[in-house]
Parts: sequence; C-alpha cells; structure tokens
Amino acid sequence: MIEMDRLTTQAQKLVGLTQDVLYRFEQNQVDNEHLLLAVTEDARGLAYQLLQSMNVNMEALAAKLEDAVRQRPKAPVQSLQGGQVY
Repeated sequence: MIEMDRLTTQAQKLVGLTQDVLYRFEQNQVDNEHLLLAVTEDARGLAYQLLQSMNVNMEALAAKLEDAVRQRPKAPVQSLQGGQVY
C-alpha cells in the first residue's frame, strides 16, 4: 500500500491520475502503461515536460498507450466499486 503522505504533491497527483486511467478503462491493476498514460495527461508535470523536451510526440505516445491498455482484461465491476487497486 502506498503511503500517500510520504509522496510529493506532484507524485500524489500522478497517483490520482493513474487511478483515473484505471477506472476509465475498467481495470484494477496498475501497470507501467497506466502510469505513463497518466503522465501524458498532465502537461504541467515534470515527467511530461521532460519527455516533451526530448521531442517525444505526446499525442502519439498517448494513443499507443491507450491501445496497449485496451488490450488488458477488464476488472470485475464489484472490485472497481470497492476501490481495489493492485
């Protein structure tokens, strides 16, 4: 379990965005793709800005990540309602 109070404000925001990604795709297991997709959705975040400074096409990256996430199995509805994230 992540101790949110030990994370920076930016890291807490990224965890929240990652959870939003999980719920949007009806999944409950965090993988690298979920986290990186959350990064692509936070234009003010340091990771986003770093990738952009390396000339990463953020829209193309997000599209590829969404495709990868869609391939993962959906979670049972009851686990999403209980907020269970792994």
